[in-house]
Amino acid sequence: MNRKISFFTIAVIVASILIISCSRKNSVKDKQSQQEFIKVGHIEISGKGLAILDLSFPEVVGFMNEYNSFAKANFSYKYENAWIETLICPDGAEEYYLAVNGIEKDQNGKETCSCYTVYSKLKNEGESLILAPGGDQDSCSGNCCSACELKPADENHTTKWCNCETPVNTPSCQGEAYCNHSTTVTW
Repeated sequence: MNRKISFFTIAVIVASILIISCSRKNSVKDKQSQQEFIKVGHIEISGKGLAILDLSFPEVVGFMNEYNSFAKANFSYKYENAWIETLICPDGAEEYYLAVNGIEKDQNGKETCSCYTVYSKLKNEGESLILAPGGDQDSCSGNCCSACELKPADENHTTKWCNCETPVNTPSCQGEAYCNHSTTVTW
């Protein structure tokens, strides 16, 4: 009789563990599939480039901590503000980006550039702006510049580029302001 109870008890425990394990795997898969498409904002006035960020700033920081494709090992990032940037292309089409300003510091705690902004391209799905895997992610970082902005391709540039909108006018920065542009694909 004790063997039957012991066998039954072990069988119940093993079955419980298997059920819990399977349900956890499914909830992780559900969470991952939900994270693949993130509703970031919406278009307020179509054709006018006006888009609104719907995520809270802590949600944006969480996203950047996980999905900043430009993050370097042993570097630290502090994100300061976020908005939706609208680029008007030469053909008049609007492209929307989640733009996040931050500070990049090397392993010694030294700031690596004077401005740092990451732009994640958004898909327009029925006036909702969605962040999805496989989209462009651009980085603008500058020296002797207080703000680098992403610009669309134009007659002088065959691809997107970064412009130093606000050069720093200190003695050490005279004529030294510039922005670097990098692009990659999101997760």
